Amino acid sequence: ALRAAGVVRPEALVSTRAPAVAAPGDRARARLAARDAGRGWLAQPARLAVGDEIVHVIDVGAARGPSDRIVWFEHANVVHLGGLVSDRLTGDAWDASGGSLHGWVAALETVYRRFDDDTLFVLGRPSADGASSTVIARGRGAVRAMRADLVALLDTAYAAMRADRTSAALAASMMDAAAWAGVRRRRSIDAVATLERVLTRAYAELRPASVPRV
Repeated sequence: ALRAAGVVRPEALVSTRAPAVAAPGDRARARLAARDAGRGWLAQPARLAVGDEIVHVIDVGAARGPSDRIVWFEHANVVHLGGLVSDRLTGDAWDASGGSLHGWVAALETVYRRFDDDTLFVLGRPSADGASSTVIARGRGAVRAMRADLVALLDTAYAAMRADRTSAALAASMMDAAAWAGVRRRRSIDAVATLERVLTRAYAELRPASVPRV
């Protein structure tokens, strides 16, 4: 697409995830990084002037990985959220070096406070085969819904831990519960193993001496 637009060498390479934690199979980014090794990906939050537009790369902390970013096109009032809002919650999103469900909730709260319902959000939509597409939504409704689903999962995991229920037992009951049908549908949770991976992460964070509850 860059070549077709006449861009031979991009001025900057921007990602919503830290380059060091690029998803396996991210071939497009690998090709660009290899070709443009002298410049590399922006390692820090930045403010870039691109033509008449001002582009902000904003670090929102550890969420899906140890360092998640959003990209804000200031004049257009467009924000690219990457995978912070996703219709596929697989449990594979968290990097062992610092991804956090609690951090994910905090990142969504940061986004919600900073922008408004006139903002256009570009949302990530990863598919089962690792490909991805995007959807554009006006307003913060999708941000609010994603936060609500993550908080509900954390709250349910916390209650189950206090009752000495395992994450496997909880996942099995939630897959059969009508009350969780909406979350399962919105986040494409279609297998008990997928839900168990999410809950296992929640349990790990909710154990004593871990991250405080939301």
